[in-house]
Amino acid sequence: MSLPTQTESRATASAEIDASCRLPVLFLFTSAALWLVAAAVLGLIASLKMHQPLLLEGSAELTYGRILAASSNAFLFGFAAQAILGVTLWMLARLGGTPLVQPRVALLGAVVWNLAVTVGIGGIIAGDSSGYEGFEFPSYAVPALLIAYTAIALCALSTYLNRREREGYVSQWYLLGALFALPWAYLTVQSLLLVDPVRGVAQVAINWWASAVLREVWLGGSALAVIFYLVPKLLNRPLYNRSYALIGFWMLLVLGGWTGLHNGAPLPLWMVRIGDYASVLMLFPLFAVAWNLHATADGRAVLGAECRVLRFAGFGLFAYLLATLVMVMSPMFSAQTQFTYFTVGVKHLALYGAFAMAMFAAIYHIVPRLSGADWPCESPVKWHYTLAVAGVLLVALPLAFGGWRQGISLLDPSIDFSQISRRALMAYRVTTLGEILWLAGSLLLVGNLVRLLVRQFCPCNALACAMQSNGGAR
Repeated sequence: MSLPTQTESRATASAEIDASCRLPVLFLFTSAALWLVAAAVLGLIASLKMHQPLLLEGSAELTYGRILAASSNAFLFGFAAQAILGVTLWMLARLGGTPLVQPRVALLGAVVWNLAVTVGIGGIIAGDSSGYEGFEFPSYAVPALLIAYTAIALCALSTYLNRREREGYVSQWYLLGALFALPWAYLTVQSLLLVDPVRGVAQVAINWWASAVLREVWLGGSALAVIFYLVPKLLNRPLYNRSYALIGFWMLLVLGGWTGLHNGAPLPLWMVRIGDYASVLMLFPLFAVAWNLHATADGRAVLGAECRVLRFAGFGLFAYLLATLVMVMSPMFSAQTQFTYFTVGVKHLALYGAFAMAMFAAIYHIVPRLSGADWPCESPVKWHYTLAVAGVLLVALPLAFGGWRQGISLLDPSIDFSQISRRALMAYRVTTLGEILWLAGSLLLVGNLVRLLVRQFCPCNALACAMQSNGGAR
């Protein structure tokens, strides 16, 4: 087969794959972007209430605890889950060289998922939270979530099993691991903490283990899947070493959950020590990821690249490496940082700086291929990057530095506790500005995405284009 014929054949296959993914993936990405705005609005309200406690007083539904839990779950299950599922469906189809299996089933699952998340967020605000961090959805919202997730996951797995390209790629490993990590953690929490609760400190251990699985394996693994796909592709370079990637993947899968059992947890000492050892051992997959991508780039800029998509992915990689490095070192200074804002700042850097920025890179890369058109305007993409980076840094850094000072003050018996609390509030006042910038960036993403979809798929626009092509003739 000649080279032009091979190129045409690949282009035809890619177009067929994109056509099969178009409806479910675009629906998932659009829903994710809308939930991101909802999470940002709720997060801004929670940030304001932290230093303005009388704001929106008189309503139990708008108390700090409920708003913060609603914001966290809107981000995790409204934005993160749908962004991951959209990336998984498209990437498994593309890398496997086969159209998506049963796209209508995936679309129906996405619709049910959004309805279940809406019910879950409403339940949290109404006061029906389960009380376990990261898994606050009330019991009546969980069955619909699991049914919807199962439908979408089966489509993804069937696509992977029917793939034409038999050789696996690094991104496929991470996406498949993330695909199983969410139900693994969620079903563990449901069965051992809510349906038939275990006793004593085991409840804390299970909750913190499951939260770490979500953070490290589900969110972190999905971010790495996007980064490992985009960096070599956009730089037009082969991945430096598959063995390094394999080491990083399996060590993340084995160690990720245990990093949640850290100093300060109300757990037996042997559990805390396991968590400390797991955190230190995470240095090996961290090094494997960093060196592999550094050698792949071969001196080319990633963080400051001209390509907008690569710039989002580069910042996500930087934030992932920094947040993981701090986690690796945390056993050394946990006495100064436990019970402080420091851990909140590091988590924010991991979730919003690493994961969310990697998902933004995926959305900006995939949507034009599914819609068949470039983004309407490059300026909103540029400003989204600037506002998102500023928002992440203005939340993560003040909380980290303020938390460090807070921890040192807590160890000093000569400092009054009320004085420590007043000083700590300054960090939250700065984070409010970061929340505003993050919300502005999220609105730019939604606006740009909706504008692109309306321009491409709105019947009125299609009719106008047809009339224009006919010279305006009736």
